[in-house]
Amino acid sequence: MQQRRFKFTILFLSALVLQASVTPAGDLNYGVKLGINPISIVENGTRNISTKLGFAGGLSLTYHLNRNLAIQPEILYSVRGGEHPLELLDQSYKIAADLRYVEFPVLARWDFRYGKDLAPYLLIGPTFNLLTKANVHMEGAPANLQLDDFVNEREIGLVLNFGVEKKWNPGAITFDLRYERGFTSLVNEELLDLAKAFGVQDQLDIRTSLFSILVGYQF
Repeated sequence: MQQRRFKFTILFLSALVLQASVTPAGDLNYGVKLGINPISIVENGTRNISTKLGFAGGLSLTYHLNRNLAIQPEILYSVRGGEHPLELLDQSYKIAADLRYVEFPVLARWDFRYGKDLAPYLLIGPTFNLLTKANVHMEGAPANLQLDDFVNEREIGLVLNFGVEKKWNPGAITFDLRYERGFTSLVNEELLDLAKAFGVQDQLDIRTSLFSILVGYQF
């Protein structure tokens, strides 16, 4: 038993030494990102694609655990929105949303060709979003009924991102194509409970998603 433990310890230490020899020793990079949100999706099971143009920008921090795996937290300011149809008392309306969020994605990053001149990578992870401003109203209703006070102030979502990093001394230029899926209902429980009286709670239980194109520089 002791020999097995000793062999396991030797193998474990050898693996650590080998890992250290191929790891960028806690390589830490920071960067800036700026881009557009060309497509927003508002849905409640049936997708309604809106082409309302928004933008996003912010900062990122990349901590390499080894040559392939890294952790990349970000802080982004994101503008997005869209429209969603609503049928109420045999009348057709639209829920129009113009939203501003501060987003905090915490992403796992996998580099396919770390250290190369041109290196693709994948990002995936949760994002925690805080609403900073909302303009949500029901088009077609008297005075375009405002629903700002019924919007959830917090949103949890998932980020999927494909990117390419191109060396540009002293750092690198990054190009990202990103999809973000929101899991939190746009409107809060108070409005959903009120909607039950009219039988439209399912129509108002909507989520937002978006595609983003980002260009950045990493130091």
